[in-house]
Amino acid sequence: MILWSLTACTATLLVALLAGALLGLGPPTGDAWRAAGMDLGAGTLMAALALPLAWVASARRGYLPAVAALLLIVVATQIITALGAGGWFPYAAPALWVGMGGPEAAATIGPTQLLLALPVSATGIWATTAWWNHAQLT
Repeated sequence: MILWSLTACTATLLVALLAGALLGLGPPTGDAWRAAGMDLGAGTLMAALALPLAWVASARRGYLPAVAALLLIVVATQIITALGAGGWFPYAAPALWVGMGGPEAAATIGPTQLLLALPVSATGIWATTAWWNHAQLT
């Protein structure tokens, strides 16, 4: 899943570069390359944050519980961000970092907040693996 997500993020950036060239925007500047790198980084983190949903789908034996969990995460992210703590919520930090909350919110996101996604995704990998190692598939 991570490889597919990285491929999709990279393809999106390549299409944007091609579209810019076709529109005559010229070669990307240093700021554009920085933004592209940030987008790729945020996409990677968001893909990693999807991994706990694999445990939900496995443990509840279907994709619909994972969709429900995703909707719950989206609602929680909106509420937590509106309350001002979005930078410390792993599901909000990557989006805030790339500017979804405006430049002021983006300036408040640091490496520590972005790296909170790693233990969340690692927990998802561990929980899914543990479930499949002990599941009775009858």
